[in-house]
Amino acid sequence: MRKRWLTIPVLALAALTVLSLANTRTMSGGQTCATKNCPKNTHCCIGCTQSPICVRNGVPCPECAPQ
Repeated sequence: MRKRWLTIPVLALAALTVLSLANTRTMSGGQTCATKNCPKNTHCCIGCTQSPICVRNGVPCPECAPQ
């Protein structure tokens, strides 16, 4: 019985570690408006998927409904 109680926290810790590593890779590989190079006559906005997008000048950034 004691072995079972030790196994559960170890598995939970392993699962949390895997999830945090996956999240870190996603965040570190993503672009921001500071790193995105938009073409001439456009500007950068944060899109509905939280990714930077280029929008033509004069066009407002998209307004997204709360998720």
